[in-house]
Amino acid sequence: MNPQLPHPAYRPDIDGLRAVAVSSVVVFHVAPAYVPGGFSGVDVFFVISGYLISTILFGGLDRGTFSMIEFYARRARRIFPALIATLAATFLFGWLVLVDSEFTALGKHIAAGAFFVSNFVLRSEAGYFDTAAEQKPLLHLWSLGIEEQYYIVWPLILLAAFRMRKGITPGLLVALLLSSFALGVARAPGNPVSTFFLPPTRIWELLLGSLLAYLTVFRGRLWMQSANVPASDGRSLLGLPRRLQDILSLAGLLLLGVGLWGLDKSKVFPGWWALPPTVGTFLLIASGPNGWANRRLLSGRFAVFLGQISFPLYLWHWPVLFFMRLLAPRMSEGARGLAVVLLSTFLAWITYKYIEGKLRFSKAPSVPIFLSVALAVAGGIGYAAYKGAILPRNNDASINKIFRAIGEWDYPGVATPGDVLRIGTSPRKVLFLGDSNIEQYWPRVEKLVRERKDSARAAIFLTSGGCPPIPQVREAAHPNCNDLFDNVRRYAEDPAIEAVVIAASWSGYFAQRTTYFIEGAGTLHPGSPGNDAAFRNLSALVGAFRENRKDVYLILQIPQGQGLGPQSLFSRRLLQKVEIRDGGVGRSEVVGRMGNVMEKLREIGERHQVKVIDPLDVLCDSQVCPAVLPDGEPIYKDGAHLRPSFVRERIHFLDEAMLGKRTADGP
Repeated sequence: MNPQLPHPAYRPDIDGLRAVAVSSVVVFHVAPAYVPGGFSGVDVFFVISGYLISTILFGGLDRGTFSMIEFYARRARRIFPALIATLAATFLFGWLVLVDSEFTALGKHIAAGAFFVSNFVLRSEAGYFDTAAEQKPLLHLWSLGIEEQYYIVWPLILLAAFRMRKGITPGLLVALLLSSFALGVARAPGNPVSTFFLPPTRIWELLLGSLLAYLTVFRGRLWMQSANVPASDGRSLLGLPRRLQDILSLAGLLLLGVGLWGLDKSKVFPGWWALPPTVGTFLLIASGPNGWANRRLLSGRFAVFLGQISFPLYLWHWPVLFFMRLLAPRMSEGARGLAVVLLSTFLAWITYKYIEGKLRFSKAPSVPIFLSVALAVAGGIGYAAYKGAILPRNNDASINKIFRAIGEWDYPGVATPGDVLRIGTSPRKVLFLGDSNIEQYWPRVEKLVRERKDSARAAIFLTSGGCPPIPQVREAAHPNCNDLFDNVRRYAEDPAIEAVVIAASWSGYFAQRTTYFIEGAGTLHPGSPGNDAAFRNLSALVGAFRENRKDVYLILQIPQGQGLGPQSLFSRRLLQKVEIRDGGVGRSEVVGRMGNVMEKLREIGERHQVKVIDPLDVLCDSQVCPAVLPDGEPIYKDGAHLRPSFVRERIHFLDEAMLGKRTADGP
């Protein structure tokens, strides 16, 4: 096959930029404290990809030699070999160590990755930074989906523009870029997940690279051979003098640093915060290979090597991290991170040298066809696993029973932090205050409202995960806590509210050194004045409810810790089937860990003559707090929360508050 598309002159500094991008992402995933904004390495990739691919498109269209078939054949040679290898290995390891529900999800994500729609699938499931993200071995393929969707549509747009009137191309490009960026800025605060995963709010980053490609191609400097411009003439691809190249290069490096170390997961992203890494990449590429940072830092031998294997390294690192977390859960974070980096780099080099290198540079016209068929087969196998036609090795009833419990959560939540959730129509109401430990009781409340319509009170839930139900308590990582309970006393004056139920993960706030603090009294941790001040505020809140003739129920903490969550009920082996354990923790261990805090809460209850409920009386016997029921069904969804089905049928200590009369407290 005779190539119809031009190749841009090779620039080692761009490989160095790739190295920065991939190393940032990898380090962020294994040790985020070192590069808190490392996830923006993906944005660096977007700009580089937009620049390199669009230079090929613009060059071919300008010369009249553009071929859509050749363009996609080249993309297949570039992308498919490493992707197929990663999907195949992930499927094999998944079959060995995952259980039915996990393997089904993996099959879904393999199919989505093979057909480049992972970003849409992940958008429908969860956010990038949520806990469930760590349970998806192909989470990172969302970015590949956006790139390939872009390169399905973008060549068609350019081809139509060049055929209509080539002069409209720059205006069209800028209009699309600004529209996408503006949409991302507008939607990011209220819809961060959609903005992160969907093409309309991310393509401006690729278009930024495409804009630079347009400027360089039609500046006449990109194709060195035809322009007769030696690489050492002291000018960049945009014809800039050396001094300006250095300035742009250093400015780009500075902005890249702002993205990598000024960003973190608490920032609204993408949006305005996506500008530093993307504009920094734009400036570094625009400065040319002779810019100071480009020639001194990005063109080094190791940086170039890392850039050359950056694509397979990006593909391998997340599945390797996922499976190492499963197979070596007790390995220290540092040791696991180092192992992931070394193993991923080795696999990337093997892939680059023996798989990608053999197929990517092959001139045989059958290679793109073979690769396309192989990728489609991989997607079909994934879909078959998703539909249950292929079962994993670990597929029996006892294992599936445990895994059904992991992550179960029925609390529906609210659209806006600080809103209340209401259920029931009775004029008599119960107010539920607390964090996720009060939210876990929702299934029982919902059952009572649904089945006892004539006698059950209505319920109001004012909650937010990670927020202690104490006025004036703050926490930097949970901004939803601020002011959430400061004005809760207004409910004390509402005559419709007859009872108040308060629960929280109390020891998590008082018995550990945390970043929570109470205004004017310092942090909450053992021995701190902040603890005393927080207990006083809680006591005052309970007193306000009692003064307004409310029945108050103060729920102590449920047992927590390793040995209770369903994740602790099994262990995985690569060469053996999953091994099941009973789990559970000793009651004395639980009491010893949180006893002092519980005594403080009991004192508050006694002072205000409220009912104090100790879940240990239901969840533990005299010796042990079990993790499973006699039939093997897990009691907990994780190490700190009860399973919804257990709460719904067995937690009766809420019935008195909901029904307004005393009932038996027993499982």
